[in-house]
Amino acid sequence: NLLRGLAVQVREARVGEGDAVALLRCRAFDQGKDVFRSQLIKMMSGGSSKGNYLMGGRSRTAFLVAVAEVTGEAERTCAMNLVLSDLDTLLEDGWVTPVEHGMRKKRLLAEWERKAEVIIGSVDCAMHELVAPDLSLARSVYISSMAVRKGFRNRGVGTMLLRGAHRLAVESRGVKEMFLHVEE
Repeated sequence: NLLRGLAVQVREARVGEGDAVALLRCRAFDQGKDVFRSQLIKMMSGGSSKGNYLMGGRSRTAFLVAVAEVTGEAERTCAMNLVLSDLDTLLEDGWVTPVEHGMRKKRLLAEWERKAEVIIGSVDCAMHELVAPDLSLARSVYISSMAVRKGFRNRGVGTMLLRGAHRLAVESRGVKEMFLHVEE
């Protein structure tokens, strides 16, 4: 079992994790360079609150990730090789330039010294606030772009991500509905 011995937690994505999340999604949904770039832009926006004039409300997207913390020395080495391989794939496929690759690798190695984690899943949780016909504020959560890293699928990671989305909805107080976007 790939999750045995790993501490897995679901939390909001950090600023420097855009590459890992974007690559994970591109692999999960069989997408290319253009989608990788658009996912990076989406992640860099940080889920900022946006007015939605068409619907008369606002929305904010929280980007949740499932991370496996690696503690043993052998596991750290194996996980580091996996993460560096992902980064090298971005360069080899032409998704990042050599300069971007070098900067990303430097940042990755510095982060790795602080905490060795591998992103194994992600999901977007768009929190919508709409003005209801009675002028009250109706809140809902729209869950989309759920992806789990190959090799960690069918091991409960998706369930953990959904629980994280539910926890986010509960903490947001007043959420009446949750919607899960699914594509075939």
